[in-house]
Amino acid sequence: MKFTIKTILIAVFALICGLFFPWWAVCIPAFIIPIFFISPHKRRFSQRKKEIGGLSFLSGFLAGSLVWGIAALWINSGNESILSTKIAELITQTAQPTYAILITTIIGGLLCAFPAMTGAYLGLILKRHQ
Repeated sequence: MKFTIKTILIAVFALICGLFFPWWAVCIPAFIIPIFFISPHKRRFSQRKKEIGGLSFLSGFLAGSLVWGIAALWINSGNESILSTKIAELITQTAQPTYAILITTIIGGLLCAFPAMTGAYLGLILKRHQ
């Protein structure tokens, strides 16, 4: 349940930041939101570190992929696939606009995944020292 809520919150706030601020602003909610989703457990710190980091990476990747994928599809439909076809020709040497959209989606997912994982680790450190 926390994973789903965290993913939705990252996606919503990343979309809002992406609309009003520069492209890199989607990293800010991806970093801040996982800090608050760390729950204290009795298990050892080293065991929790891998689990929480991986789940936060996945939630950030899914949220970023969703936001950037929808944005890429929106822009692609607005210009009748002209731009994405030319970008796909440059990158993959084929005229498939879906490749450009897929690459954009993966980059957007990674753009939110690493700050989400970093925020989760910071949340672990802050909870550990309380």
